[in-house]
Amino acid sequence: MGSYISLGFVFQNDKEIKDSLKQLLKLLNNKNSPIIYKVCFDLSEDNWLERKINYNDIIEDDFNNLTNYFYSNIKLNASFLGFDLLLNITIYKDEDFYGFLIDLFEDYFKISYLDLEDSLINFVNDIYSKLKFDYAFGEHDGEIEFSPNEIIQQNVNYCLLFLKDNKDSLQILKGDHLLDGLTTR
Repeated sequence: MGSYISLGFVFQNDKEIKDSLKQLLKLLNNKNSPIIYKVCFDLSEDNWLERKINYNDIIEDDFNNLTNYFYSNIKLNASFLGFDLLLNITIYKDEDFYGFLIDLFEDYFKISYLDLEDSLINFVNDIYSKLKFDYAFGEHDGEIEFSPNEIIQQNVNYCLLFLKDNKDSLQILKGDHLLDGLTTR
């Protein structure tokens, strides 16, 4: 089909974006794998930086570039959900919140959407104690659109929605359709 399965993690601005990004990359990356990142230094999109480095060679300036400027994007190879994949991570920043959107090319998955959904649920549950996002979602060609405060108020129908509950664990809500965006439950 040529589309993406998106996995989004959204945080209130009271958490440090740089620390969250470091933790996410630590959870996703094979230490020997190269990372390619691209960032724009101005809103007019005239001054871009693209850098290819090994994970072990990332320095604080790289994290500053990714978290302080515009249109930040990271590509890295990772063993993810049992598949060797090229992950595309986009960093979203808003006045009240920020997030990381991981796009997974759906043609790489040779399992059913129900099995993929179960794998994503297990992955998100496993990393929650380390990443401490305010909410997460799994969606077909998804986008980060809502702050953690808005997500509760909106009638959002993500394929998968992970919300913090009062016990510091996750409540998992399943939408009307599967991750292919077409098949109804």
